[in-house]
Amino acid sequence: MNQIKKTIKKSIFLSMSHFFVCLLAGASGWDIQTLIVSVMTFLSFYMSYKKISTNSLVSVSIVAPFFLLYTISSLIVANPLNYSVWVCGIFISILSIILLKTKVKQSVAFTCLFFILLVEYFLIYPNLFTYFTMRPTPNSAIFFNTKIVDIDNKQIEIEKYKNRILLFDIWHSACLPCIEQFPEMQSLYDFFRTDTSVKIISLNVPLKKDNGKKPAQFTDQFSFEKLYFMNESEYAKFSDRVVPLILIFDKKLKCRYAGELNTGWNILIGNAKTIIRQLKKEK
Repeated sequence: MNQIKKTIKKSIFLSMSHFFVCLLAGASGWDIQTLIVSVMTFLSFYMSYKKISTNSLVSVSIVAPFFLLYTISSLIVANPLNYSVWVCGIFISILSIILLKTKVKQSVAFTCLFFILLVEYFLIYPNLFTYFTMRPTPNSAIFFNTKIVDIDNKQIEIEKYKNRILLFDIWHSACLPCIEQFPEMQSLYDFFRTDTSVKIISLNVPLKKDNGKKPAQFTDQFSFEKLYFMNESEYAKFSDRVVPLILIFDKKLKCRYAGELNTGWNILIGNAKTIIRQLKKEK
């Protein structure tokens, strides 16, 4: 009886440790939380097998509270940004059971975990994040009903860009992430600088706080093209999506991608460079 009590106490302590560390890791951002959840999950399985029981159900019950709460809550609020946290965590859980059940040496198990975490952090996580944050592409025809102007308030006809690949970075002056990604936009612009079939354009949504002035101070230092919706209501005609929003259009002015700006070597899904290259090949 005493042994059962000790086992229950150890299980509860380990489960609570896993739960609170994984939950509090959310303050570090989804990428770091994904990593911490994976490490804590593996360590919880390892400690369970070594100190409590070799029964897989015991280990699963230890990590289950966090994953049940986190998974259900993220699905209820329909926030795809944190799906990768529990997807990667469940993947690590399965891997942990396999490694520990096959009774490999500790050094082999931790080496496998290390390489899996590298792959997870640099490949699995960013691609899952990109996939979950990709948005349904808006009807490109809406652009034709929306008034867009240049810095001098001269209206721009979107049809003049036909037969080119267009990337629009939609932003406003109250969006810090929008402003922080301008250097990445500039790098993408530089990458296609000599390619006349590709246009990289920032498209600003005017806000009341701009007092009727174009917030050019945020983009003056960059050489990509700058355009503006005539006013907020013109953007409302176009989309109800929050910014930052990246849109990529093909040569027929059909929207083919809507989501985050991704240009990293490790992002295979929704990578702007890859999408543009593929669209360039289309007739």
